[in-house]
This record gives sequence, structure tokens and C-alpha cells, in this order.
Amino acid sequence: MNKKGISPLIATVLLVAMVAVLSVLVITFYKELVGEQTDEIGDDVSLSNYCLQGVDLSFEDICANVSNSLLDMKIKNLGSGEVETFVFQVMESSNSYVSQVNASLGEFSSKRYSFNFSGVSGDVDKISVIPLVVIDGLPGECPVKELEITSLSDCS
Repeated sequence: MNKKGISPLIATVLLVAMVAVLSVLVITFYKELVGEQTDEIGDDVSLSNYCLQGVDLSFEDICANVSNSLLDMKIKNLGSGEVETFVFQVMESSNSYVSQVNASLGEFSSKRYSFNFSGVSGDVDKISVIPLVVIDGLPGECPVKELEITSLSDCS
């Protein structure tokens, strides 16, 4: 019986080559995974910075016309960033009603908005106004600039 196997030197070289190839594959996979997560974190940080530094909202003359189910207010943007739209959320004891007003508010400008909350049937507990901005083509909310209204005067 004359059997021959691979020499120990060739076996060692093959094992080292397989380990090197596997190492490259693992490093490539984790590099892509970490890169994607880093990009997402970067986008969140950009949005937060934009909201904190570029959006400075002031709300005036807030009143409600209950018979017409309209909330009326003047919003001023005292910051250097533009607000694309606003989300109005009316909360009552049993449910909430959300509506988006697609009207932009440029930097250092003011505008009067009316929001229809006719879907609300009971007493309003709270109204939230959340500005939405677009940074690098990606929309995002600015919850740190959210306005909460808990008491309303009548517009009449």
C-alpha cells in the first residue's frame, strides 16, 4: 500500500490562505454594516443641529373657532432655516387627530395658519404643532421645537 498525503507545509499554506480569505470577508461585511449605521447617526445629528440652530419658532394670536372647528395662529420663524410644513395633532381624552399643513415658512418670516380639526368630537386636551424640515433631501421632524397648546381663547 503506497498512499501519499499532502505534506505538512502545503497543508499549513492552505490553512493560512483560507484564514486570510475569511478575514477579508468578515472585515468587509462589518465595514459596510458600521458604515451604514454611522451614516444614519450622521443624518440624525444633522437634523438635530438644524432644528436647534436653524429653526426658532414663535407662536402668536392663538385662538380657536369652535363652531367652525378652526385653530388660527400666527407663526414666526426667527431662525435661518426653512420649515417645509407643520404637523398639527389634536388630542382629546379618547383619541387624537393628526393633520399636516403643507405650507412652508421661510427664514426670518411669519405667516398666519388655520388648521381644521373637525374630526375631533370631544373636549380638546392638548394641541401639538410640530415643524417638519428637509435636509439634504430627507424630511424630518423637529420635536425639540414642538409647541404644545393646552388652553385656547375663542377667536370671535
